[in-house]
Amino acid sequence: MSGVAAWSPLFLEVVSIAWRWTPLFLAAWLFSFAIPSPRDRRRLWAVVLLALPAVPLLHLLAPTWSLPTGPATPGRVWDEAAALVAPAATSSQAVSGESLSSAPATAKDLWLPALTGLWLIGLVTLASREALSRLSTVVTGRFSNQAPERVREEAVEVARILGVQRPDVRLGSVRVPVLCGVLKPRVVLPAAAASWPTARLRACLLHELAHQRHGDPWLDVGSRFLATTFFFHPGVWLARRALAQEMEQAADATAVNAGRAGGLDETHYGRILLDIARQAGRFSPGLAMARPGGLEVRLRSLLRGPRATPRWRLVTGAALLAGLALSAAGLSSEVDRWLGGGDGSWLLECGDHGQCQSIQAAAEGLLEKSGRDGAVLVQSVDTGELLAYASRGATPVPLVPPASVAKLSLATLWWEAGLGDQKVPCPKRWTSEGGATVGAIKDRGELMAPHEMLIHSCSTAAGAMAVKLEEEDGVEAIAEGLANFGFMPRDGGAPWLPSFLPSPRHDPGAEWESRRPALAATLGRVATTPFHVASFVQAIGHGGERLPMRRPGQDAGRSERLMSSETADRLRRSMAAAVAEGTGRRGAEALRGEKWQILGKTGTWARADGGYDGWFAGLAADGERRPRFVVVAFLSEGGLGGGEPVLLAAELTKALGRSD
Repeated sequence: MSGVAAWSPLFLEVVSIAWRWTPLFLAAWLFSFAIPSPRDRRRLWAVVLLALPAVPLLHLLAPTWSLPTGPATPGRVWDEAAALVAPAATSSQAVSGESLSSAPATAKDLWLPALTGLWLIGLVTLASREALSRLSTVVTGRFSNQAPERVREEAVEVARILGVQRPDVRLGSVRVPVLCGVLKPRVVLPAAAASWPTARLRACLLHELAHQRHGDPWLDVGSRFLATTFFFHPGVWLARRALAQEMEQAADATAVNAGRAGGLDETHYGRILLDIARQAGRFSPGLAMARPGGLEVRLRSLLRGPRATPRWRLVTGAALLAGLALSAAGLSSEVDRWLGGGDGSWLLECGDHGQCQSIQAAAEGLLEKSGRDGAVLVQSVDTGELLAYASRGATPVPLVPPASVAKLSLATLWWEAGLGDQKVPCPKRWTSEGGATVGAIKDRGELMAPHEMLIHSCSTAAGAMAVKLEEEDGVEAIAEGLANFGFMPRDGGAPWLPSFLPSPRHDPGAEWESRRPALAATLGRVATTPFHVASFVQAIGHGGERLPMRRPGQDAGRSERLMSSETADRLRRSMAAAVAEGTGRRGAEALRGEKWQILGKTGTWARADGGYDGWFAGLAADGERRPRFVVVAFLSEGGLGGGEPVLLAAELTKALGRSD
């Protein structure tokens, strides 16, 4: 099932695209009745269907709007959000040697892989059928015979009338005329065509070469591919069937118009078409001239005669459809949010939990006031309850580098390995044997690590510690520990992604790969979410025991020992010093005179565009200096972690003190 689950993000993206495009299918179907010309209807359906892959791009350009469906009810998807804090590798062992407990399977965990499996089965089945059809078309065109000179001359004349270059006409074992191939289209006629009357031969050549002139082989392949991918959506099949019908009617209209000078009119062409259809079998490769299905519609269209569509109607309809396309691409309803779009405030349902309501309002207000994209999270240390989660930006749950926040995991592994406190140099620049260079803000001589390394966030000292830790414990054990903490190293593959995250676009990218996981923790070359960070910090505040993150009022799950209580105490002391005198001291200044204080770790990630993403992850402590809440703030392009992020966390701590 894990192999199927790997396809779930793609399946959800396909469903999301189909959902957003649904209103346009309906609008196009209604608008098509107002277009008398089959050529214009063909253009309409071609644009509507073949624009499906562009929905993600349109979504970036489109304004968002919401259906008046009432407030979102995220409770039913809470379990999926809680899966974000499950261990990255459920079969791994904690550093202390205890077995990890796996998160219970949620409803979505069970049925999403099943639906993905059904989609894959349907996709493979239909793709196989289309592949056999394409193979049949190729075989039909390749094993056909050269047409007699009379047929070739007629084809050259018809091609001249239609403006088709170098027509390729053959005779083969087909019952009706067909156009085979895409790159090099080839008209294949039945063997009996050599003795057909000139009028019949010309009518058939006009129809098939009209398909070639219109570019129908490309439209046919593209529409079949989309119908195969989105086979579960009735609107796609409606568009595919309508496009195929309009391609035939447009070819009929072109054939009649081009053949009038030679005496071919609608009635004569209709008789020929009816006779060809009588000889057609159930299956004909390529773009066959006639099949029994849809023949009545084509004959009626011929007898009614083609009419030009008024220009004003085309312009007005095109403008309306373009506006609706943007609206459909930007649609932000409850279903669309559940598929992964919009902000992340819908992840949390406070119900009648008063404290949750007030903290959630404070978190949303502070994040909005910052004007930054990012996420803010508050979790109870004692119960594991998530009391606030707010996010801004395109991604509800950002998956990003934790930067120096990951040094908490390095210090945890160091103390758990029994390395104790040691003097470690903190030069301004340090280069590992593997060639990785790390810089520090200033040369601090020797530091007592990990404590002082955390206070000053010295990256050069952390680099030396990481190498020593690798020598002591080995790379695999360190990678296992980092993954268990929620810091996910990349080593030639994608990081762990919970099924809740819907799209590969959340993957941080191959540029964050590292061959040395522990050193990667020092350099920030790992990926994590605010949920993982909060869960790790909650264990630090709870004496080393991690509680399952849960909705307010929900039954508590089984806790797990993440680190020893001694290590948790050491980390809290270092986090308190980091705020009091280190990189987070602006948070202490903002809380001067307040009963509640904050202890934690800052992190700054240098972006490729020259900006900085800022982190603060810490614990809000009450007047008795007891850790009560986890506070995590991530601001995209928010500057240094010791700036806006720690100030936001301090303001949130004030709100926590007032709500308690």
